[in-house]
Amino acid sequence: MVPDDLDRPVSMARARAGEYAERVAAQVETLTATLGTVVAELRTLGDPDAAAVQIDAVTADAEQRVAEAMARAARAEQDRRAAEQQRTDADAAAEDATAGGRRADRATGGGHRSPGRGRRGAGPSTAYPRRTGAAVNDAHT
Repeated sequence: MVPDDLDRPVSMARARAGEYAERVAAQVETLTATLGTVVAELRTLGDPDAAAVQIDAVTADAEQRVAEAMARAARAEQDRRAAEQQRTDADAAAEDATAGGRRADRATGGGHRSPGRGRRGAGPSTAYPRRTGAAVNDAHT
């Protein structure tokens, strides 16, 4: 607020002082509220009961996490043991199957037969006639 008369310095100083007083009053209110908040936070920082509550909460959270991790580790160990047992069972079944096949071969007097060989065991199978070069050429013409 600037008066129309600039030749009145006292009036102008009075007007400016009034504006500054209003600004300072508003800033004091803001500062008072801020200081009240700071004091409350400092009291909380120095409160042993608040610190004990926080320590209890953090400890409980940590204990819960440890318990969950231990439960996961126990489940993983059970899964590992189960997989190991399944592998052992599968190895035993494979060994039994292999031994049974060997016994059957010995009982029938045969051995392992190669694919493509007949029961007679001599030469290639004659179930399908073999094409000669001329027969192949005739088939394509």
